[in-house]
Amino acid sequence: MIPRRPFRIATAAIALTLAAGAAGAQTALPDTVVTATRIATPPNRIASTIAVITADDIARKQYRTIDEALRSEPSLAVARSGGPGKLTSIFSRGANSNHTLVLLDGIELNDPSTANGAADLGGIALDDVERIEVLYGSQGTLYGSDAIGAVINIITKEGKGKPVAALTLEGGSFGTFNQAASVRGSAERLSYAFNVQHLRTTGLSATTPEFAPPGRSNDDDAFDNITLGTKLGYRASDDLSFNLVARHSRTRNDLDLNVFPVQSDDDSRSRSDQTAVRAEARLAAFDKRTEHRLGVSYTRTDRRDRDDRDPVNAFDFLRDRNLGTRTKIDLQNDLRVVPGHVFTLGLETESETIDSNLVSDSLFGPFSSSADASNRTNAIFLQDQFTIGGGLFGTVGVRVDDHERFGTEPTWRVAVGYRVDDWGTTLRGSYSTGFKAPSLFQLFGASISGFGTFLGNPNLEPERSAGYEIGVTQRLLDGRLRFGLTWFDQEVENLIVAEATTNRNVGRADLDGIEASVAASLTDRIDARLGYSFVRARDRDSGNDLLRRPRHRGSADLAWRASDTLTISSELIYVGNRRDIDAATFATIRLPSYALLGVTGAWRVHEQVTLFGRVANLLDVQYEDPDGFAQPGIGAFVGVRATY
Repeated sequence: MIPRRPFRIATAAIALTLAAGAAGAQTALPDTVVTATRIATPPNRIASTIAVITADDIARKQYRTIDEALRSEPSLAVARSGGPGKLTSIFSRGANSNHTLVLLDGIELNDPSTANGAADLGGIALDDVERIEVLYGSQGTLYGSDAIGAVINIITKEGKGKPVAALTLEGGSFGTFNQAASVRGSAERLSYAFNVQHLRTTGLSATTPEFAPPGRSNDDDAFDNITLGTKLGYRASDDLSFNLVARHSRTRNDLDLNVFPVQSDDDSRSRSDQTAVRAEARLAAFDKRTEHRLGVSYTRTDRRDRDDRDPVNAFDFLRDRNLGTRTKIDLQNDLRVVPGHVFTLGLETESETIDSNLVSDSLFGPFSSSADASNRTNAIFLQDQFTIGGGLFGTVGVRVDDHERFGTEPTWRVAVGYRVDDWGTTLRGSYSTGFKAPSLFQLFGASISGFGTFLGNPNLEPERSAGYEIGVTQRLLDGRLRFGLTWFDQEVENLIVAEATTNRNVGRADLDGIEASVAASLTDRIDARLGYSFVRARDRDSGNDLLRRPRHRGSADLAWRASDTLTISSELIYVGNRRDIDAATFATIRLPSYALLGVTGAWRVHEQVTLFGRVANLLDVQYEDPDGFAQPGIGAFVGVRATY
């Protein structure tokens, strides 16, 4: 691939970075991350772009769901269909929403029962989350299908040391009442963590004022989520251990269905039950020169939507049920038999199923769709993570996936970095490939309406990507000031597009851009961070920007530890204008830019009791993202957290 207009983009990003030099910082990264190489590795030995949202970030900024946390990442565009908990899509570096692989402690959360196989991030609660790692770029070599734009890895907290119990209560605007309780600890060879979370809001109506029913007010769209989770570990010996992760969540949502005529719908609602389980055994051998991990994962997602005819929506009727499952067995072998190298050999087998049925009626006439299918994929991958001398490091890897429907798909990656410790400089670059297998609905689904019959295409090929990135990080003033700049360029081909009667592999997209960040410890008590991304995501055939992907996004974060017991933070998120579809006319439009300002504070009134509060959207900005879906205005929330 040849870079497109690199100098103009690079100049703008460097100018922004230099201008922001006095304004940026971030919470310290953890000692190790796992997503980039699938083994624990210090962040300064990672040659790919990775961002980490830590538990401290989540607590300080008082994020409640993962979509709130991910908004702070400039290279992730978030589109949510209404208030908290509603359907949420993530566009990573401009890639499609189904081009991001979402993991929870190694369990794939992408839903086989959705039409495109994407994960819905609207209702994932965060009280039990230790950190969120975001690995950018095509990562098919380690993760197989779906990892084209990014891999988002949610890592939950584990029990350590003496038992600790915690209780959190929070209430505020939009009928919000949230609770969380947890117990964590360890005893001899056993570690344990148990957590229950309940998020509830009466919400707001997603119906915008221009679509309000005449003579009546819009109903608020409530959201209710309860999540149960556990993480257990047992160390049978110094070389053998067993781990279990289990999480179940039930989400209920009131909805406004945007059908013609677009208006509020009092009795439209959805329910989703999601179960994720993983059991794993780890064995170290030959004086820990080899480590072997055998894991079994299972996910089950059951989504049901319904809407009855009523006086306001006399023509609308809906019954929709989607059941998707995924079962995966994986074996990972890490071999430290050559100095300076860690060889990783992995084997995987995965099966997924879908059972989907929808029946609806509206002014457009009756509509139905269904799918009942399954698929198996087997894979093998090999990676060499190397360190040569004091400065050169990186990874080289290759993978082959064997899909039951379309055959084999190879992917590969090379990522190399070089550190100059005396200068505080790290240079890095990578080239990687990825793919997205067609969803089961795209392959075998069927829809019937007054406009005709639409059938899945069992001959679809996978969507494919290839791209590279070049980056530099610079540390100054003993690490109190840190700069980062990354330039990326990626092509995605064979995109699956719905035509008149079926799906075809005809789409192509170009994705390129710049990511810049500045972080600083301004004083011993004040930290700040500024991030910016320019992402150009274009349809290669038409030249148009892809929908709902702003070219410009930015974030600014300021944290002030006013005293040993009081912390105050503020966060500003900017989203540039973007191309969308008008909810009423279906014409192509440009949605205006917007900026969201939030302020949070926490006061530890006792060694075991903390009071906290936040104001979201402090400037009460009215915006839609996507078009036709109202978003929350200003909201205030207060709470208390007690630990024992």
